[in-house]
Amino acid sequence: MRNTKTLVGMSGIAFAIITLLSPNMSSSGQVETPVLGQNQSFNAAASIVEYEVPLPNHYLAGITSGPDGALWFTGGQQNSGNYVGRITIAGDITQFPVGDPAVYLRNITQGPDSNLWFTNPDSNIGRITLTGTVTNFTLPPTSFGSPFDITTGSDGALWFTELLGNRIARISTDGQISEFVLPSFVSPFGVRPTAIALGPDHNIWFAELLTDKIGRITPLGVITEFALAEVGGQITDMTLGPDGAFWFTLWGTGSIGRFTMNGDFNSFPIADGGNPYSITSGADGALWFTDEFKSRVSRITTAGAITHFPFPTPGGGSRAITSGPDGNIWFVESSDSRIGRVLLSSFDVCIQDDSANSFLRMNSSTGDYQIMRCTDGFSLSGTASVIKRACTITLQVNGPDRRILARVDTCSNKAFASVQYLTQGIFFTLTDSNITNNGCTCP
Repeated sequence: MRNTKTLVGMSGIAFAIITLLSPNMSSSGQVETPVLGQNQSFNAAASIVEYEVPLPNHYLAGITSGPDGALWFTGGQQNSGNYVGRITIAGDITQFPVGDPAVYLRNITQGPDSNLWFTNPDSNIGRITLTGTVTNFTLPPTSFGSPFDITTGSDGALWFTELLGNRIARISTDGQISEFVLPSFVSPFGVRPTAIALGPDHNIWFAELLTDKIGRITPLGVITEFALAEVGGQITDMTLGPDGAFWFTLWGTGSIGRFTMNGDFNSFPIADGGNPYSITSGADGALWFTDEFKSRVSRITTAGAITHFPFPTPGGGSRAITSGPDGNIWFVESSDSRIGRVLLSSFDVCIQDDSANSFLRMNSSTGDYQIMRCTDGFSLSGTASVIKRACTITLQVNGPDRRILARVDTCSNKAFASVQYLTQGIFFTLTDSNITNNGCTCP
């Protein structure tokens, strides 16, 4: 499927101040409990931040990066109404009612007209402006419809799959719809096309749920299908990877698939199985995917190495995932009314205690920080804003649950930090006599 943050500091001669994005600073109710990837050191780990969506018990489905630097998502509650939501990278959430309470909205993408477009299984394609004006476009009455996934094409239009219509369809930005019937058919509703994505060849590529095939359709509507050997599962999402191949989730088999432009296919099994559902390319050169029933997001390298990152708040699974405008990974916790963010930002400053028992690292441009106490695995992460003066960078957090002060002197290469986590009564300090020899890893 489809896609920031700030920091501050403080110092002795110069001071940088960091203001944590704490729960009471956002309408989302941010939960900031970092979690390390299993079987992975903190140095290469990602941490997860969660944001509570104001309307409880609403199912979340799709998420994408918008043209306004925020993320947009779909949600709803059956017999209560659907909405499209907007979340800033600071965690502030706004919701726009869409109506049609009979069904859940599905996927959403940024259109070529700088609006957001989404699929409604009730035979509609929706468009919402950045100010929240919604327009619905109804599919032709001859179509069984049930739009599923949607993407922007190279021709300035949007393309979507019709799950029960056995068609790939195109909609112009003024709402004109053209449909293209697929060559294959499985009774009674066809091959059930699901995922759709724009390829590097400027064509649209899509997956067929019931035939183990991937299809290609040109802007003129010419369709070619490619059979995949022994897929066994159901392709629920696909994305273009950093290696120029398509990567997709194989729901029901517990594996991730890869398909090249020349037709080569291979898959990578997930050790504990699961039902991978949605996948996206990350700014870190890997791919990230969700599981419909497991409370985690996972990362797979182009070589097939997989690492799992459990949610800070255990619950249900997740559907859509996307790369955000801040370079981080964003996803929806579908049945738990939460938006999650995986922090991927790089760090350019490291404070490691001379005893090597704890460290704090930060990005002095974006304000991201991570703290680890190696003796017991205690960790914290967050985002703020950074102020730098002369040789000094100072980071300061005064949140409802924590007090953090870090001071770095880049001229003398010395640093000091104090960390207090109020909810658990934790307090410790870091003294670093030479910041140039740090690894920011636990021994």
